[in-house]
Amino acid sequence: MKKTALLLIVVLSCFALLFAACSSQAPEAPANNAAEPPAEATVVTGITVFQTAVAGLQTVDVGGVAAYPIADFLAAAYETAPSGNIVLVATDGYMASSTMEDLANYAITLEGGEAPLVVGDESLPGELKVKYLDYIVAGNEVIYFASADISAADLLTKVQMGEAASYAFTAADGFSKSAAADTFTNVIISSADGTVNVTLPEMPAPMRDLVRIAAE
Repeated sequence: MKKTALLLIVVLSCFALLFAACSSQAPEAPANNAAEPPAEATVVTGITVFQTAVAGLQTVDVGGVAAYPIADFLAAAYETAPSGNIVLVATDGYMASSTMEDLANYAITLEGGEAPLVVGDESLPGELKVKYLDYIVAGNEVIYFASADISAADLLTKVQMGEAASYAFTAADGFSKSAAADTFTNVIISSADGTVNVTLPEMPAPMRDLVRIAAE
């Protein structure tokens, strides 16, 4: 009887030790610090050519250079101006982030060796001091600074334009012409003499003063 009782005590002690060891190694509940899922990327649906859009606007003098107030550009180019977060992209691929609300306090010059360039007074934040601006992404809109000849296919790829069967090319005078996406290697956007023109299929001459490209 004593042996049986002793054996029972030993067995119960072993179970107690095993339970304690398992409890001490049990993983803790994960902390509530899981990363938020990334926001879905906005698809670009429209490109506005800055040089054409500001052609009729008044410039202001900023540090000795003529510049276009960004607030004036937004009012002239859009019925509803883009807002919120933006990304400024230089021709060398450098990127900087800001907001359209901050950008609208300043101006953009097309003059000088570092243009296109955001200019302003001493309050101009460092993230807006991007030299050789290529384009600005603002939601589903892109503001494009045409500084060199480029095919429409390369431009749409560069700014990550949303795919569409065709795209509308619109001139400053309101004339618009559609072009199928599969013809874009032959659609050339050129900058010459201060104007931005585009060569489109079935048009005898280039469309002058291109101001907008939009997915249809």
